[in-house]
Amino acid sequence: MLVLKLAIRGLGRNPRTSIALVGIVTIGVFLFILGDSFIASAASGSKAGFQNCYTGDLAIRAKFDRGFGIFGFNVPNISEYEDIPTLKEVSAIRAILGKTGGVAASAALVSGAALLQGPKGYEVKVPVFGVKAKEYFDFFPALHFIKGAIPSDNEAWIVLPTSRAEEIGKAEGRSLAIGDTFQLTMATNTAFTIRMVRLAGVVDAPFHFDDAVVPIYADAVTLRALLGLAQGPTDPQEKAAKAADLDLSSFFDAPGESLAPPTKTGEEEARGLDLVSSYLGTEVPQQVRPDPELGAWHFVLIRLSSGPRGLSARWAINAALGAAGIDAVALDWLSVAGLNASILSMLSTVFMVGICVLSAVVCLVLTNGLAFAVIEQMKEIGTMRAMGAQVGLVRRIYFSEACILVGSGAALGGLAAALVLIGIGAVGIPIGNSYLIQLFGVTRLKPSFSTSAVLLTSFGCVMVALISSFYPLSVATKMTIAETMTVE
Repeated sequence: MLVLKLAIRGLGRNPRTSIALVGIVTIGVFLFILGDSFIASAASGSKAGFQNCYTGDLAIRAKFDRGFGIFGFNVPNISEYEDIPTLKEVSAIRAILGKTGGVAASAALVSGAALLQGPKGYEVKVPVFGVKAKEYFDFFPALHFIKGAIPSDNEAWIVLPTSRAEEIGKAEGRSLAIGDTFQLTMATNTAFTIRMVRLAGVVDAPFHFDDAVVPIYADAVTLRALLGLAQGPTDPQEKAAKAADLDLSSFFDAPGESLAPPTKTGEEEARGLDLVSSYLGTEVPQQVRPDPELGAWHFVLIRLSSGPRGLSARWAINAALGAAGIDAVALDWLSVAGLNASILSMLSTVFMVGICVLSAVVCLVLTNGLAFAVIEQMKEIGTMRAMGAQVGLVRRIYFSEACILVGSGAALGGLAAALVLIGIGAVGIPIGNSYLIQLFGVTRLKPSFSTSAVLLTSFGCVMVALISSFYPLSVATKMTIAETMTVE
């Protein structure tokens, strides 16, 4: 108690300096808690949005020297569309997932892009996800149908997000109906492929994404045909079994205006026959639609179960893939979510660096303030030492001064931040910029008081008090009684 009284008395000798130091700490704590809460809320919303609507918890993709995700390469070639690497031995990967504890569900995905053309001339280039309908929409229950229902993979279909459906409806002056016909076109330097598809449904998602990059959904067979990917088995054992039953007449079973794409496994065959049927206007009926499971896939998305087994699943999956000799890797959601999710992570890192710089400034100012306090109280220190006070008592007094300054500032800054966050959280901050909507995943940001921010603030304040009091304590304890008595 005596130490505390002496510390308060020492701070009261120069109230202006003490108030200024408390104010600096208050501003630092306020900015940290406010900024951390904003970034944590945005990151949490973005993570939940991607995991519930696009990526799942983990994703398996082929190993490659360039980074890529479900929306393509992280640093794309702007001159033309680039095909991302496909997975090998998908059936073996699914078998590994079935044996791995902590894996609750999985869904395969083909990723690409195409020109979407509506019945009345509407057209736009869009990302396209090729999927097995029931598997994919059961995997992402947050994508609920507001029109139509989960389609059958025995036909060519597309499912539109609400934003895209509304945009097309406005452009065409009517509400879209289930069964409306759309055209998907993909052109490269070597081929020009067209597929006709029917609208199977419209889905709404809780995650708000920029309309320019929000994907549409199509059956995997159609998207593979557009991209020139294999429609048949991609696993070596399956290929060998398929080759034994190969019928050469099947090479000529290309569809004309049929909704099913070619059943060939070669890129040149698929696209070449498309060109022939397009130019000649021939109609060759497709008798058997390819099994969507047997063709090429880019990703296998994974949903983890809760609990410790889910946390260790990624390590177990990668270990099993390596043991099986499969050239693939399981990554977290952020690694495949694309550039915008990575930017949000980078912003968080930049913010933490800024807070470290601010903390260093606060430490420097507090150190100077406390050092001046020591100099001003040299006679008092000498008197206490002459009366038998030990060095430890002097240390405790000046460390207590540092703790009082930092603690008072932290309390005031935390209270101010809490009041501001409660007010903002009640009404939210509207986001009108499309890029910020895409970045944060919401149209109204509602930050909340973060427990992690409080814990980090408490830890930071203790560290600031320790660091800022180190030099003043060193000065105070090195003084001799004779030196303190000579000060006027």
